[in-house]
Amino acid sequence: MVLKDILEEEERGFIVVDALDECDSLHHRIEVLEFLSWLIVEVKCDLRILVTSRPEHDIVNAMTELKVPKRFVPFDTDSVNQDIHAHLVGLMCRAPYSRWAKSIQNEVITQITAESDGVFRWADLQIQSLERFSRKPDIRRVLARLPKGLNQTYERMLDTIDEDYVQDASAVLRWLCYSRLPLTLKQLAEIAAFRRSTGNQVVFDPEYRFEDPSEILAILTGLITVLEYNEPHEDPQDNMVILSHFSVSQYLKSRDVTRPEFQMIDHDSAWFMVQSSLAYLGHYDNPLERLVPYPLLLGACVNLSNFARGLLEESSTDQLQDLMKLITPYLRSKSYAISLALSDRDISLHVWGLTQAVNTGDIRLMQFFLDSGDTGCLGYTGHHFALHGLSLEEPSCFIPRSNASLDHITTIEEFKMHITQPSVWARAEITDEHILETVEWLLAHVSVDFNAVDVSGESFLLRLARLSNTRPGLRKVMERLLTVDEVDINTKNRLGWGLLVIAITAKDDWLFETIMACNKTVQIDPQDHYGWTPLDWALYQKQDSMAQRLMSASQDPGHNAKDARNNAGSLAVTETESWRSPLGEVWSVNFSHDGLRLAVSGDACDIFIIETYNNDSQVRLSHNYAGVGNTAWSPNDHLIVACSQDRHARIYDSVVSKPRDIIVLYQVWLTEEYLA
Repeated sequence: MVLKDILEEEERGFIVVDALDECDSLHHRIEVLEFLSWLIVEVKCDLRILVTSRPEHDIVNAMTELKVPKRFVPFDTDSVNQDIHAHLVGLMCRAPYSRWAKSIQNEVITQITAESDGVFRWADLQIQSLERFSRKPDIRRVLARLPKGLNQTYERMLDTIDEDYVQDASAVLRWLCYSRLPLTLKQLAEIAAFRRSTGNQVVFDPEYRFEDPSEILAILTGLITVLEYNEPHEDPQDNMVILSHFSVSQYLKSRDVTRPEFQMIDHDSAWFMVQSSLAYLGHYDNPLERLVPYPLLLGACVNLSNFARGLLEESSTDQLQDLMKLITPYLRSKSYAISLALSDRDISLHVWGLTQAVNTGDIRLMQFFLDSGDTGCLGYTGHHFALHGLSLEEPSCFIPRSNASLDHITTIEEFKMHITQPSVWARAEITDEHILETVEWLLAHVSVDFNAVDVSGESFLLRLARLSNTRPGLRKVMERLLTVDEVDINTKNRLGWGLLVIAITAKDDWLFETIMACNKTVQIDPQDHYGWTPLDWALYQKQDSMAQRLMSASQDPGHNAKDARNNAGSLAVTETESWRSPLGEVWSVNFSHDGLRLAVSGDACDIFIIETYNNDSQVRLSHNYAGVGNTAWSPNDHLIVACSQDRHARIYDSVVSKPRDIIVLYQVWLTEEYLA
């Protein structure tokens, strides 16, 4: 537990949980309180926790039942009003309020404080409503008509929305209230294009997209707010937008809303989320209507999946029939986006967008994320760069269920089955040629840094080079990348080994000749971290033809040959650094296949991963409950299996910067004979 470990580094710790009542799930509220009470008992420091909340019945009961020392401090209205008064006084020093006469400033402060009844949010909204006025009569007229409470304030805000924008505002507010994913300003411009057609159906009309999404902020002033956290060089339209206060959602979902367009009834809103998501994805799946980008693609997929399955559980038979009539035509038309949304893979986990899609090797999915507006800036997924995962294993792709007869859905039960499992993700029978197709697609559509390295310091080109000796299908990918100007043919890993050294040590004649014949400028004699050149390695590996080729290409072959022979002869007597084990008794020492890391285990309950060229860099893998008798590396060095005396074999991810305590993938019993 990271938080527990951090707190135990200090003698005294403080945690502040503000507005617990704004957590709209009773389960989550209680979960937070139970976790905090557990922390108080478990941490070995003087821990103080402050929780603020309105006195909701369930929160008061839950806190009362907690078996830890606690103290309730109620805030009375007068105390809060004093804070409101101080807040308003501070605002009067700023524009536009600083331009008011002192007398009118005092009137505003006095009246808003008196009528706020301890509600900060109400006071803040009223002072905002006055900022566009400067004349005393106008200000006093507004003060005379102040709404009573938050609900009346929100009602007035909704009443001021122009009738021409009611559908836009209603759709945006509904998505902000119910969407399972956060929304950006750019996505709100898409949501505003949902329209009610005849028969109360929802359609997506791209003509109603806002060219300038900031217009939505003007329509819903006071009801929504932008979280401005992007860097200056990033698109401000990618900033998140939320309801300006949790009380906005509470009001819209209450019975106090007088305008039916803005009444957020849960079941009706679930239907709207399904209908609008279907309309959006259906529009995207129609190539004749497609107008990229579609920023709401991922949000529509996730919300369709969640709300459709929710309606399956909660709806009556008649409503299920209506849902079946609504969705089935899209399934029969083999709509890619809608089938993706209703697949058994939760695409909300694709937090990396296009990066994750590249890692699967599914070109159609990659196109989906590109169409969603993904900039194509590939990043890391897990412990390696997106492209590295593509070269390591067979890609996976999205394929239809083989037993899905979508043309013959006649019953509710059949419909339920196809909604919950209409398609699957699977390892497809894809050859290495598919990786070439993926690389070609990336070169044509996005900007990719093919020289980016993973945590082991290896670029995509180096990884392909290592694998091409055993997977000839990757050689075409290598040849294609070597024609790309931006690809660095002299890239090196952490040991300073480049393509030539990899070819020499792997005794890969094809790779060696391909590099030497490349039109790029190849460095013939760079030194690695041991001071060795490719010629040194060729002589040491007894690769005479490669050594001769290197000497012929060198300007001073006699000098290089002499140095190479001296270096090669000194390898056996090179002194290595020693490492003092903190384990006690060492039982097992195993090199990784690439020779870059060492796994050391023994009578302690830990495994140490040591980088051989820098023994100060160590990773401790824990969560064994007895000594570890043996370890073994996977063929690609990404996993370590450890057999310990507690009769379990555990698999760990070996390529991480720090140990992860939930890395155990499965456990198996070992026989007495093996342990002996």
